[in-house]
Amino acid sequence: MGNTSMEVRVDTYSEDLSGIRKPINRAYLVYVAIDKDGNPIKVPKLKLTTEGQKAEWDSAVKRNDLRKLRRKEGF
Repeated sequence: MGNTSMEVRVDTYSEDLSGIRKPINRAYLVYVAIDKDGNPIKVPKLKLTTEGQKAEWDSAVKRNDLRKLRRKEGF
């Protein structure tokens, strides 16, 4: 990923009256950090400690590369 942006995963669930939750949606949102003048600023690096975190990071890099490719192709 970049130096000024971060990707945030948002999971959405439905819950029935008995309290059982079921996943219904997952979205990845990309935010850019900006200063008071609206210019991008650096965000701190993540400290990846688990294999799950490393896998999420690798997936984020792939999504970022795909976004760049789609932008280049005019999507």
